[in-house]
Amino acid sequence: MQRSGQTSRFEGWVAVCDSIYVAGWAAAGSQGAPVRIKLNGREIAEVKPTVERPDVAATGRPALSGFVHVFEKPLAETDDLEVVFSDGTELDWACRRFACGKVATFPQPPTEFMGKVGDADPNKFHMVGAHVFRMIRDKAGARPTDRILDIGSGCGRVAVYLSNYLNGLGRYDGFDIDLAMVEWCKENITARDQKFQFHHAKLTNTYYTEAGADAATYKFPFSDSTFDMVFAASVFTHLVPNSAQQYANEIARVLKPGGRALLSFYVKNDEFRRERAQGQKHSLDFQYDHGDYSIVDEKHPELAIAFEEALLRSIFDKARLKIDTLSYGAWRKPGGWSFQDWVLVSKS
Repeated sequence: MQRSGQTSRFEGWVAVCDSIYVAGWAAAGSQGAPVRIKLNGREIAEVKPTVERPDVAATGRPALSGFVHVFEKPLAETDDLEVVFSDGTELDWACRRFACGKVATFPQPPTEFMGKVGDADPNKFHMVGAHVFRMIRDKAGARPTDRILDIGSGCGRVAVYLSNYLNGLGRYDGFDIDLAMVEWCKENITARDQKFQFHHAKLTNTYYTEAGADAATYKFPFSDSTFDMVFAASVFTHLVPNSAQQYANEIARVLKPGGRALLSFYVKNDEFRRERAQGQKHSLDFQYDHGDYSIVDEKHPELAIAFEEALLRSIFDKARLKIDTLSYGAWRKPGGWSFQDWVLVSKS
């Protein structure tokens, strides 16, 4: 995939572009500005900004300036893409490389499934999936030959991107507590690519399901030292501390020596409390304090959970996993790798 040259405008950026979608932000004065998407010289869409961007707002520009466009079919390496304002001026490009080249075609998951894992809007669904893939590749260093475990695989939001990255030596396993989504992935992803296997974990969770075993005693259905890479997006954010400790222990068990794990959390610490005391607002209000963790809903404690940073570090110390990076997310303030806080750990 190629892109045309651009002029410097600093009122918009193409932040992400791969063969499935393009996304960024565009502003004109006090409001978001529509952009035109051109493919091989022909305009294919006009896109209005509908995504809130707190990071852009922090620079004095309008918050509602984010845009995303999913292509009708995957782009080829030779396709030429332009993203321009209405006057024809092209946006600046912040991205330096694409997520992948040719993308295998998989059916789109049902709207209900996309909503369960984050957002029923297909554009935002793909945007998050591609972003998590990039973190796995660029932040955690996943290689095409890796054996990868996806904890909370959902309806394959990240798997479809990995399908175009893993080569003949790479393998993927994912497990989820939602049986219907696991079966959908088997029928629509595994049937097309046998490198990808999905497993059902029959566990109870106050937010997702009431039937099943306790996550605090769950043993992952894999042998010791199986995986080069483990990732979990929005999983530990729904686990109480004893369950989180068990998952960390199991990650350490199934990782190969030298293996890495990329995991998302909500983290509270003294800096968080100083921000609150100074009147800074956060995207989530964990108002119910339980000592070393806080929740947003007493009736459904696993709806969203924030751990004290001291507890987070203790969990990985006990699991004998080394924290290499802790990136604080945009739910607190602009910056970081993503909306949630992300932890990169390794097994020595």
